[in-house]
Amino acid sequence: MPEFITTLKQFLEQASLGDFHVRLHMLLAFHCNLVAMETRCAAVDTGDGVSVNTQDSGVSLTSGQEVAMETEEKNDNGDTSNGQKQTSELVAGLDAGGRSRLREMMRVLWNMHQFYARFSHTVTTELKRLRDPIEKELKVRLVTLY
Repeated sequence: MPEFITTLKQFLEQASLGDFHVRLHMLLAFHCNLVAMETRCAAVDTGDGVSVNTQDSGVSLTSGQEVAMETEEKNDNGDTSNGQKQTSELVAGLDAGGRSRLREMMRVLWNMHQFYARFSHTVTTELKRLRDPIEKELKVRLVTLY
């Protein structure tokens, strides 16, 4: 797990200012994907529905929000989508250790997202500060051309 954390830190800390928000969003998307995988694990275990353990995942659902997932999608011919089927098989094949690592990765991704999201305003402010003189110069050049 330390290598995973180091890689994620490098992924965010070595991003250019312009890429920071995209990479931060990717971190959140990866976290959400793992939450969906855990949800599928729970559905496979119970066999009758989807349950989400929000305490372990770092995600909180307020009343009125629902989690709806299809375990398999049907195409026009009524066949099961291959990608969905492979995901279900992958999730079903996870043992207790694999599920534990999945939950640990979810926590790491959530905590790193929350930590780096604190810098979002600073990055936005710096981008604006750097962009303003460029925009000003472009406006001056456009006015002189016309």
